[in-house]
Amino acid sequence: MNKILTITVLLLSFSINSQTFINENLDGELNLESKTLSVNLKEIQFSGNLTSIKYKYKDYYLVKGEHQQLLISFDNLKSKKETKIREIIIINENYDKLVKYIKKNQLKDGEVFFKYNYMFDASKNKELNTSWKNKEYLEIQNKLKEKYDSISDLKNFEGKYYVKILKSEGLDYSKLEYKAELYISDKGFTFKSEIPDIMLLKGTHYIKEEFLPSKKGSFILTKGNSRRTFISLNINSTRESGAFTFSEYGRTNTTTFIIEKFVK
Repeated sequence: MNKILTITVLLLSFSINSQTFINENLDGELNLESKTLSVNLKEIQFSGNLTSIKYKYKDYYLVKGEHQQLLISFDNLKSKKETKIREIIIINENYDKLVKYIKKNQLKDGEVFFKYNYMFDASKNKELNTSWKNKEYLEIQNKLKEKYDSISDLKNFEGKYYVKILKSEGLDYSKLEYKAELYISDKGFTFKSEIPDIMLLKGTHYIKEEFLPSKKGSFILTKGNSRRTFISLNINSTRESGAFTFSEYGRTNTTTFIIEKFVK
């Protein structure tokens, strides 16, 4: 429980050759090899060949629709992991006429049905999932997640824990009434307490082959949005006690606790 976890970062290289990106939320598939795109945007289904076109000095892909046409651009299509939609323009215009208007720079603003720019509109369109995962990479990650869940027995440890803190950062709280709440979910964990240094601590499961848990009730997470600060969380098999450890600013913080109540 009180052992300090030292994590050595190993470089793991995947041989990912897929040129297909998918977005399940938008029912989307982008295939760079066949140069095709299918996607559902603003309840409009677009599906067809990608045509490279320049509009207002920017590079887009043009996809033909039934009544509307789609101009779309992506970031970092060479990525082995994911890409994001950079810009979307849905236009109410005949396809052939639109191509002529764009080439002559005569497209009227009134024909634009919907416009989105990641830099300016991401916070206003939070329901629009712009992230597209490399299909092969996503399959690898899904298999690793299954392995992670199986080794840690995650499903049986998901829930809310009411805990009493015993020690934290070398200080003994066992004789004091310091309570805390621990939430473990499929996404990660949240720890809330009255101790200043760890009043609120959040982490997400870190799914990497070299960081897989070693036993049931053992989880590797990242602290907040960090990809450099790792948290080792351990709950014993009977859910009577637990501990988590992380290093930050040159010091290691280990917190141990007993579990007074568990709610699935």
